[in-house]
Amino acid sequence: MSGHPYISERSESRLARTTGHHYFVFMAMDVVRGDSPLFRRISSNLAEAISRGDYPVGGQLPPEFTLMRMFGASRFTIREALAELRARGLIASRRGVGTVVLRTAPQEAAFSETYESVDEFLAGIVQAPITTLDITDVVADSALAAQLRCEEGRQFIMLRGERRRWGHPEEPPIALVRGYVNAVYGLIRPELAKPSEALASIAERALNVRVQRIVQELQPIALDADEAASLAAPVGSPAILVWRWYYLDNDDLIIIARSTYPQGRMVFRTELIRSGPQAGNA
Repeated sequence: MSGHPYISERSESRLARTTGHHYFVFMAMDVVRGDSPLFRRISSNLAEAISRGDYPVGGQLPPEFTLMRMFGASRFTIREALAELRARGLIASRRGVGTVVLRTAPQEAAFSETYESVDEFLAGIVQAPITTLDITDVVADSALAAQLRCEEGRQFIMLRGERRRWGHPEEPPIALVRGYVNAVYGLIRPELAKPSEALASIAERALNVRVQRIVQELQPIALDADEAASLAAPVGSPAILVWRWYYLDNDDLIIIARSTYPQGRMVFRTELIRSGPQAGNA
């Protein structure tokens, strides 16, 4: 008689031959129960197995076809589960080798931001510089104008790129970036191809202007298929959409930036200090 109430001795034997571990039979059968998406339950189960040492660091996970049989899932679902493990920094897929275990616990966020001034903010961005993918001219239609909070018909130079942690080209991007430069300040266009500093810093240096105010908004989103593929993250997984509006000293809008950060790759920290006299000192 099988040790698991939902699986026959014959099925247990067949799966055990496939995986090499009787335990993973029970793991595979249990994972189909629950309210969260199947790929996430598979990912969590594999992460727990990695943390226990069932799959040691430097070792390999079973091939996709074996995982499909273990969990009774489609190849698409297995690939989504593996993408989530990659996004957490637990595994890496290497051509000709397979899926290799990198660590037993999720990787800490690759990048964090803690700033107290505009100058400090602009200087800190070089830790994860932008790699430009393309540059185009755009005119804000009604839909884009609503997103950018500007009037319809305004012209921009749009930079599309990725932010990567400096010195770690093997890692997936920290973020996808779109920068909208007010076309009035188009003299900085030649420097957008290979930016070595923040876009606002480029504008300050090249145009002899000064950013006085930055407005930031953070919004939780789920990654669509294109974003997920570019970021090596699962489709539908959580992310933070960050909008920033950069204003000069005359309150003229110079740059709008849109950045998408998958879960676990960026930490935003805000520290609030109460103004006025402290309690008991009034």
